[in-house]
Amino acid sequence: MPRESLPPEANHLVAEVATEIVGRRYFDAALAPGEPVHLVREPGNPYDPWAVLVENRLGEPAGHLRREVAAWLAPGVDAGTLRLAGRLPRSFEADDFAAPLYLRIYGPPGHDLGVPPEGVRPRSARPEPPRRRIPEPRPRPAEEMPVDLAPLLARFILGPPAHHRNLTLIPLLPSGEGPGRAPGLLSEALADGRARVEEVNEGGSVASLAVVNLGAEPILVPEGEILVGAKQNRVVNLTVLVAPGSRFVLPVSCVERGRWRYLSRHFAAGAWASPRVRRRKHAALFAEKAGAGVSAQGEVWAAVDEDLEAHSITSPTSSFVDGFEAARRRNGAYRRRLPLPAGACGVIAGKGEQVLGVDLFAAPESLAALWERLSAAYFAEAAGEEGTAPPTPPEKASEFLAAVAASARHDSTRPGLGEGFEVSSPALAGSGLLWEGTLCHLAAFSL
Repeated sequence: MPRESLPPEANHLVAEVATEIVGRRYFDAALAPGEPVHLVREPGNPYDPWAVLVENRLGEPAGHLRREVAAWLAPGVDAGTLRLAGRLPRSFEADDFAAPLYLRIYGPPGHDLGVPPEGVRPRSARPEPPRRRIPEPRPRPAEEMPVDLAPLLARFILGPPAHHRNLTLIPLLPSGEGPGRAPGLLSEALADGRARVEEVNEGGSVASLAVVNLGAEPILVPEGEILVGAKQNRVVNLTVLVAPGSRFVLPVSCVERGRWRYLSRHFAAGAWASPRVRRRKHAALFAEKAGAGVSAQGEVWAAVDEDLEAHSITSPTSSFVDGFEAARRRNGAYRRRLPLPAGACGVIAGKGEQVLGVDLFAAPESLAALWERLSAAYFAEAAGEEGTAPPTPPEKASEFLAAVAASARHDSTRPGLGEGFEVSSPALAGSGLLWEGTLCHLAAFSL
């Protein structure tokens, strides 16, 4: 709600009240005592046409105004009569549901706000603590909740390996049960206008993008996909499934740290992150989540620098995409020797006795749609390494899949539809998504 968009008379303080930020459990953004917050109207919110989103000072979504408060103020905001500003108390106790908020309402002198909703108090009154609610049962920690991946992986069999120089690709083919239901892909939805991806707000947030699903079906946003444009190129952190008719805040990492300016208003599907970037991103995200003092963004930038150096590429903005495109132009031999395996839902990549990683989707159509970019990422990393390696034995691939299944744990913090899981062990890092009994995507890498 930019101040300059309103007439001067709307800058008069009409009232200051104490209320709440609700819906905290649906957002990961931190809130600090005394922090100013931004209030953003969401007229397209599918659950509440009067919704007012609350963002922290970094522009990260942190919750919403209570419905009755939003309905009280949104008409004036939409009419350009009112402007809202907020700040958190200097000391407070927030929970997973709500946090207290001091809300300033600006408008013409003498403006009549009408009768405030129940529970909205003048700022001079001592704010009440968040109302006591019957707590929902808290999920058990992820490490205590294994995901039974073995039956899902048993729906696939290993196909004949293909090898070139130092890279082996072993296809994963659907068994007699056939592939599962595959949701549509973000790249396809962007191409035909069923979705758009944009910065979360005008100022942008490095760690978040907004995906708007304009269609009637869920959209799969795969981990590792790079979105190019707007203020800075980003890579998708974890696979998510975006509900139809919704605006979704997507967790991402920057892969172009030398640019923070608009090149376009919306993002396009671009490159695919290398196995190096993806394995280090996964490991760092899990360490960061565990409070190990690791910066996931710092690890991603370091991996991007290593990729650029491996390809002898100098990028003015330290952009992973610059290196990816340069490497793709030189990887013709890999593309000819390692084509898309017919009927495959995924591939296991290996170098000699070592399995590098796996990408597995619900149906062959998903892998085929992503193959050009996904395979180019594997080819680029292999081409940037010296020497050759013998073919990877299929039994190593089987052992790798068994280790992945044994290391899968529920991820109770994953946003969106479906059930997210993590693959984490001293030797592995990865993630995936289940939806309606289908393995939508599995990505896992050797450390």
